[in-house]
Amino acid sequence: MQVAVSTLYGPNNLTIVEAGEGADAWIFIPLETGPATVHVFEGRYLFAYGYISDWAIFDLEQRRRIAGPQTVLALPHIFCFSAMHRSFFLAEQRAPKARYNRIHQIPVDSDLPRTHELPEDAHVRQLACRDDGAIIGLSHGMEQGTVRHVLHPRTAEVQTDWLVDAVYWSVSRYGPRWISPDGRWALRNALDTPLLARGRRTGLLDRFMPERQAGAKHPDLRDDGEPRYALALELIELEPLRKASTLRVAYRTPKELNLYPADVALLDAWLQRPAAERPMLLPHSHAESMNPEQAEVAELAEGKFLNRLDDVVWAEDSRSFSIRVGEYKVLWDDKNIGFYRQLRRQVGIDGSIGELQVVESIHLHPAWPDVSERAYKIVQTDIKRRSTQSIKLGGMSVVDFANAIDEMTRRIIENPLSDVTFAGALRFQFQAGRKRLNERKFFETIRAVPVADAEPVIEALRGLLVSYGDAARRHATERPGDRLMSGTDDHAPAALSEAALSLATLDDGSAAALRVWFRTVDQEHDGFAAEMVFPAYAARTGFLGVEALRFGIWFFLNQWQTVSFEQSWLGLFDVASRTIAPEMFARIAWEEARLVANDEARADEAAQLSDYLDRLTEQIRNTEWGNAAADQLRKLERLP
Repeated sequence: MQVAVSTLYGPNNLTIVEAGEGADAWIFIPLETGPATVHVFEGRYLFAYGYISDWAIFDLEQRRRIAGPQTVLALPHIFCFSAMHRSFFLAEQRAPKARYNRIHQIPVDSDLPRTHELPEDAHVRQLACRDDGAIIGLSHGMEQGTVRHVLHPRTAEVQTDWLVDAVYWSVSRYGPRWISPDGRWALRNALDTPLLARGRRTGLLDRFMPERQAGAKHPDLRDDGEPRYALALELIELEPLRKASTLRVAYRTPKELNLYPADVALLDAWLQRPAAERPMLLPHSHAESMNPEQAEVAELAEGKFLNRLDDVVWAEDSRSFSIRVGEYKVLWDDKNIGFYRQLRRQVGIDGSIGELQVVESIHLHPAWPDVSERAYKIVQTDIKRRSTQSIKLGGMSVVDFANAIDEMTRRIIENPLSDVTFAGALRFQFQAGRKRLNERKFFETIRAVPVADAEPVIEALRGLLVSYGDAARRHATERPGDRLMSGTDDHAPAALSEAALSLATLDDGSAAALRVWFRTVDQEHDGFAAEMVFPAYAARTGFLGVEALRFGIWFFLNQWQTVSFEQSWLGLFDVASRTIAPEMFARIAWEEARLVANDEARADEAAQLSDYLDRLTEQIRNTEWGNAAADQLRKLERLP
């Protein structure tokens, strides 16, 4: 399948994918929050990742999204695809600020994701899927050197080996950086080789010393007597774990490396020492730990050698790779459009070195074909349609408000939520003649309606929240864990928060609809429901009546940890003690606790229920009524 990829330049520089050709092509934005790096496997499975933890997997043939960050929280740029296991593998931390020692397996078919644990001291920086089905994780550390973890997904067995090399303990870039597609080779920067050469060697010894012959044949060496420094990579074999060879990718003159005479003298003196006698070269951030000479050499090494070889692209057969030699230049054409000029060459794992090739492209890395003009237009139209739902207001009467809310409900019922949302936001605006109201202003106007006149609006709001809750449940089956917000700002509350606040403000009988809406809220991170909606409900109802008490207890059990009024709970338990018997309270509380425990869908439902009852007991104890209610709760807990 032909795949084209381009950038829609704008505030978020979104990436466009066009899979297929002509009018039948599937055109979509893989990540709606920002630009994406895209990889395609088997011509079918597209993996896209963006900043930090944003990623998604798509099946281009079935035209569906398989998984995303709602499935598992992982660092998406540490990943690989295994054809044998029909799965992507992604690295993740077991806890915040911990090491990356957990591997998630995301199948591309209907199988459930699995999680594999590596040793606790593992810190995987690269993953590769070996052709025999094993998953290779590489890490590098001061004490361990290069560490290779081999995960066998079917058995969950993990084997760990070390390649200890003191020279490479110091700078993170010295660790393996590029793993071959078959998972059997890796490359890392090398600084401990004889890096200095002068001209071609064609003497008698060359016939008997292969390494001299290899140097003599290097395309960068000339018979001009000019000294040249080698930019080298080490080829690491991953099975068994060993250093296979040193690949002198390029030779550069001091002038080509922008070295001053003092730099040349310093490097020559350093390189004449045996490798074992050279002190560690630490990153520039640790310059205070090195002597002056050591620090100068470290700075030269990072700037002139390590940074001169980059952008490795392995061949599909893993027998060679293309690499950028030297720095790239940004140029401008006659239309003031920037493009890159770089030098690249092909290098074989057998030591063969290709000629340097000048490559000019608007892309620094090998690029996808550009999408069609039709794709740009479709995406721009789609973003405009989905980003904000515009509702026409016939006027500013209560009936007009109710009609507008009914139109919101219709769009939610008749369309998948993915068709009326963008970048995780369900957002509405309202047009009344030349006047435009955003969602907040519209519902502030509704909340100012006298309760006696609000019946049409109340009925419409109930229908809106219930319909949205049903749609959100369907949406969750497509994108588990994906909670929609009312905007793209980091502090935007949950979708339809202003509508929920309006219903809680106006309606004594809003509990059933609010329950449905509350279930769509990220209760751990979104404070609007607890800080605005629940207090409005408390003020409206005073928790008078069994239904209001039930809702208050249910809300307490759902969001007790996120609110700022734990001690009084807006009078919830005080009202209960004055209006119902302890036995009735216990029965209501026990029933609501079972509902919440069931919603949690945890394996230890009995333990979860006990925990909820403990929370309730803490709120009501120390009074005669409270102690009696607590006793009844414990009796009910013992029931099957």
